[in-house]
Amino acid sequence: MNDNLILPLLLVTGGIVLLVIGWLKRSKSQFFGTVPLRLTGGLMPDETQFITGTAQSFVKVTAPASRRECVFYLEEVERLQSGYGRHGNSARWVSEGYTPYGAFFLKDMDGGAFVLPGRLGLDLKTPRFSDNEDLLPGMAAAGAIRRTEQIIPEGETVTVLGVPRPLSELMRYLRSGQDFGLPADLVKRLADMEKDPAYARLPCFFGDGLRALTDRPHAEYVEGTAAAGANYLQLGALLLAGGVAALLYMLKSSLPPSDPY
Repeated sequence: MNDNLILPLLLVTGGIVLLVIGWLKRSKSQFFGTVPLRLTGGLMPDETQFITGTAQSFVKVTAPASRRECVFYLEEVERLQSGYGRHGNSARWVSEGYTPYGAFFLKDMDGGAFVLPGRLGLDLKTPRFSDNEDLLPGMAAAGAIRRTEQIIPEGETVTVLGVPRPLSELMRYLRSGQDFGLPADLVKRLADMEKDPAYARLPCFFGDGLRALTDRPHAEYVEGTAAAGANYLQLGALLLAGGVAALLYMLKSSLPPSDPY
């Protein structure tokens, strides 16, 4: 391949990728516009809806890397992998997996709901913390481990998108034998609540009923998604147009000059 074509092709490829991301975000924001925002006391069964409030929990957890107290954390473990490429030895951090841990009650002016986050659907703005944040691949031996995490602290404003289910379904879900990353004290508290008729209608968001969770207020989340989509579309269009223009210029330059006679 002609080296002169590399940059234009990269611009075209990057532009297409950004356009796709922008289209997906715009589609998501349009969907958000059709979803109602409700108080936890007025949720409808079997319907996708938004709720927003503060995160609270009877049981606090401690994030392993930062040692910060929180109601939930998502930890990513990366391992340094070495290899050999065209330019010699190389090393890069490769993800080994994610561990979500914790759960919380979302409290609003009308009551509350229980939220059990997983890996999917998380959209946290909290800065990531790493136990080896400044450790570059060339500074560590192959096989080195790095842990990175994001947390939801007590009292954080959160917004949830999903379909609520009753506490009884949550408890059946927890008894399915999987490890859901919950403190034993919190599981015991939920089991006690299950026996109390007052909690029979407690709305719970978990599993595939939890479509999105963010640590932003509802309006900021919806407007931010729309703005991000517009930015990706604009930048993608600029890169694509620039790449196509460069390719056409090079194609024209490669043609033999026309005979004026």
